[in-house]
Amino acid sequence: MISQLYLNYVLLVVNSFGLQDALERSQINIPHFFARVHTSAKACAILLRDDLGPKGHLRYSPDSHFVIGSYAVLSLLKVRRMILTGILQLS
Repeated sequence: MISQLYLNYVLLVVNSFGLQDALERSQINIPHFFARVHTSAKACAILLRDDLGPKGHLRYSPDSHFVIGSYAVLSLLKVRRMILTGILQLS
């Protein structure tokens, strides 16, 4: 459970750098990194909400788990803003 959270967090961080680079340089890679960032961030948020929260693990968890959750949710907000502003055209 915790290992899945860490795995998805690492994937989120790495692909966030890729998405930022795609936004600045090569527009062709945006859909690829968009999908990976969205999937990883969603997995982190769902793990925290559905697995760690109800079982009481968050009560005694280190602060890094809250940072991971915050980063995942903020990444989802960034991705959502990309859709609303038209940077990413979904078809």
